[in-house]
Amino acid sequence: MQEIYSKISPKEPVCIIKRKAEAISGRQDLTKTHEVLQASLCNFQQGVVAKPHTHNLQKRTTEKTQESIVIIKGKIESTVFDIDHRTILGKFQLSEGDCFIALS
Repeated sequence: MQEIYSKISPKEPVCIIKRKAEAISGRQDLTKTHEVLQASLCNFQQGVVAKPHTHNLQKRTTEKTQESIVIIKGKIESTVFDIDHRTILGKFQLSEGDCFIALS
């Protein structure tokens, strides 16, 4: 999993890239619990049943939108900008099965 951080505010994550080839067996949380978007990758063997769970009610206030993109077929190139929306942090090729999560 590749986490891209801001150069302007180095402790602030800008995006996460998870490659299909990096998928481990079981469940892997991709985002931290304090993020607006909770994302996990599940790679279970056939017949495995995930345990039921609930989410605690929490009042949340947010000022930003986060999004997740999973490439089903084909390829895309994503240009990632820093929090100033001008500085390019990198260009990344994403292929089938890859996941891109924009955090800021």
